[in-house]
Amino acid sequence: TKPTKHNSGRKRICCLLTKHIKNIATGTKEHKTKHKNMKAIQFKFTPGDHCIVDDIDKPTPANDEVLIKVVNSALDTAHQPILDKDMTAYFIHKLKEPLYLGYHYSGTIESVGSDVTAEDMKAGRHVFGFLQYDPSQTQGAFAEYITVKHSECAVKPKDVSFEIAAASATESITALQAIRDLGGLRKKDSKEDHQTILIVGAGGGVGSAAV
Repeated sequence: TKPTKHNSGRKRICCLLTKHIKNIATGTKEHKTKHKNMKAIQFKFTPGDHCIVDDIDKPTPANDEVLIKVVNSALDTAHQPILDKDMTAYFIHKLKEPLYLGYHYSGTIESVGSDVTAEDMKAGRHVFGFLQYDPSQTQGAFAEYITVKHSECAVKPKDVSFEIAAASATESITALQAIRDLGGLRKKDSKEDHQTILIVGAGGGVGSAAV
């Protein structure tokens, strides 16, 4: 489709991700740059080409964090005002340049901090989740590696693909919080102990997760 104000930014991100994946697969010179340890998509509000693939330092996990090699990441509605260069979003959220976008991810744990002892948070585990919002946004999921607190990611179910896991983190936790925490829905303990819930908009992201 013809690029518009509302989809040009997202198209640019998708094109960059596709190009970067091809570079990795073919081992092109662009991907073999040795100035830094990894690639990440960088965003700037300044005029010109505001989305670029940048060479940055590979993060090191803190004591309570895990280092994740990103397999998939997903676009979110939260990106739209930023990618459209909405200056209102820039000032309201006190954003700082450059931004490293991408909140939703799935991937494989490469290493863990010294305080991470949980059995399900070891190197080689497949995990997914979303990055906590940070105005400085010094890292994002549109990168080869990210670090997150071990308590803020979950083990990916074996029957769920990396793609689906990356795209469903926010919707799933929103549905869980709405039904369990706000709605007070409890686990059924007997035939008499049951509750009925009406899910409106069951065809959407949050609704389908709730079902």
